[in-house]
Formats: sequence, C-alpha cells, structure tokens
Amino acid sequence: MVILDNLGLMLAGIFRPPSSSNGQVDGLKNTGGTVFDTRLYATDGDTNRWNFDGALRQVQVGKGLSTVSRQDFKIESSFPDSPESSLNNCTNGVYNSGLGKITQPCLISSTGGAGAITEVIKVWRIRSLANQSGQTCAMMRDLVSAVNFIQGESINTEHTVLI
Repeated sequence: MVILDNLGLMLAGIFRPPSSSNGQVDGLKNTGGTVFDTRLYATDGDTNRWNFDGALRQVQVGKGLSTVSRQDFKIESSFPDSPESSLNNCTNGVYNSGLGKITQPCLISSTGGAGAITEVIKVWRIRSLANQSGQTCAMMRDLVSAVNFIQGESINTEHTVLI
C-alpha cells in the first residue's frame, strides 16, 4: 500500500506544535479532485478541526492497472455495480506494538456483479475549513494481483501498515 500525498500532508501536520493556526493542513485533495484545507489542532470552541467520522474506516476496490503514484486521489477504475463500485466500511484498525504494524480488515459482500479486483484505496473523511463539510480523501492506494469474485461471494481486504 502506497501512502498518498494526502496522508503525507496530514502526518506532517501532526509533527507541528499544537495550536489552531500552525496545525493547518493546506492542499488536501478529495476524491472528486477538489483541493481544500483543514486543521489538525483546534482551541476550545473552534469548530474548524480535523474530523473523522464513520467514513474513516472505508475502502474501495477497483479494476485499475496504472502504476500507483503519490499524487493519486481516487480509484482509477471502479466496478459498474454496487456495492463493489462504492466505498465500503471496515472494522477498527488494530495496532500490534510487538510487530510495529497496524492492521485493518474490511469485508464486502458482493451482491452487484462479478469481476477481477486489481486496485484498492483506503479513504478518510475530513472536514474542510472553508465550509465544514466532510471531504472523502484517498490516503493509500495499492495494486494487487487480480482477485476474481462472483456475485454472492464475500470479498475480504486487509490493510497492513508497517511502522
């Protein structure tokens, strides 16, 4: 799994001193290609803060084949049917300090169609400074050897990040 620019910008913001002004992260790009800003740190009563919601634990599978680039911001080629074409919820991530890794499994129940999965993206939902709306942002993308599925099968994905 390749860490995309969006996640790099967020991680850089974590290493800044906490305050509402220097915790600002500029230049994030949502899956629609719109650039926005957010804030990691906020003072009491400040609503302009980094916000995770239920979409924090989502993944999308696709059939794209182009080389992964840190500038990627969306799935390259989605499937035509839902739920395979949409974002799907994952369970909570688990950190294993002994192995230095974070693992997050996701299960998609294939009810829409059939195909071969060749790409996976991991997204977070983050609040924009400009209008407080949630923005869906790709944070990681990976190409995988083709995994075939048919309607009615369960698709299991698991992201592991080594630290």
